[in-house]
Amino acid sequence: MYGDKDAGNAPSMLNDSQVTFHPSSKLLYCCFCKLADAAERDETLLQGKRDRLMACGPSPADALTHAETVFVVDDDQNIRDSIEWTLRHAGHNVELFSKAPDCLDALDSTHPLCVVVDLLLPGMTGLKLCEQLRSRSYCAFVIISGNGEVSSAVQAMKLGAVDFLEKPFDRQRLLDAVYEAIEVAKSRRTQLADEAEIAAKLESLSSREREIFDCLAGGLITKQIAQRLGISPRTVDVHRSNISQKLCLESPTQLGHVIYQFHCLRERKKGS
Repeated sequence: MYGDKDAGNAPSMLNDSQVTFHPSSKLLYCCFCKLADAAERDETLLQGKRDRLMACGPSPADALTHAETVFVVDDDQNIRDSIEWTLRHAGHNVELFSKAPDCLDALDSTHPLCVVVDLLLPGMTGLKLCEQLRSRSYCAFVIISGNGEVSSAVQAMKLGAVDFLEKPFDRQRLLDAVYEAIEVAKSRRTQLADEAEIAAKLESLSSREREIFDCLAGGLITKQIAQRLGISPRTVDVHRSNISQKLCLESPTQLGHVIYQFHCLRERKKGS
């Protein structure tokens, strides 16, 4: 900054027409101006998008492709509104419910879902709702409560709750719990889709091919399978080749993945 006594020596502001450039310097100057103009336009567009999102929330297209839906079930409207504000500003779609049955009626099995549910709801309690959600493998839930009983927290975790948050809770902890629950729901849905695909492919196997696959799933090798079924190792190899083709297997690793999913599917059926 210049003082008053130096005012006479201070350089005057010049416009572009008053400045003489070296040819190479002029080229660099023009490039710089163009980049500056482009950056300014981009920032203007970005700020406009930020303003639109803050005023109206995510657009339908953004909601479908980027945001995840969170159900919030709490009989306290102030709590519901507070959680909704936090989650929406983090980019989530949010649906609010004051009663557990209304939440169950609105569940959509086509998308992974996180449910934030209060422990002590009127009528159907939060724990009862979680028992219902537990059977919906596309759901993951977070329990919130103003009554931090250890026994209730333990029971909630046994039901599969991702986290138990005692009111009042930190906003970041809520966001972290919701993020984890969404990832859990996505993982479960992916696993279910894999299991369903494998189950459909297994249906395409002949009875003999299915016998051999069951032996492979049990850890038997070709010679052991041949001895158990009373056929030659060569016949086992032929059936194994057919199994690989029908299950679209190209490596032992893929076979191992199919066998793992097969065991998961069988255990799930036993538990149901």
